[in-house]
Amino acid sequence: MTSTLLLLIFLCLGSQNLEKRYKLDFFVNETVQLPIGFLVGTSFTIGFLSGGLASILMNINIEAKK
Repeated sequence: MTSTLLLLIFLCLGSQNLEKRYKLDFFVNETVQLPIGFLVGTSFTIGFLSGGLASILMNINIEAKK
């Protein structure tokens, strides 16, 4: 959890002065213009966090069945 928060902080600090910005189009809305590095880094960080949480939940479930 701590490493994920550190990654997000570094992404926010590192993407402040980037020139090229893009929007993400969702079905209902679109996002504000964000740097592509921030978008890729955020998706990587969310995947990192969800994968870690999934493995923790699987271990808890296996331990409960013993």
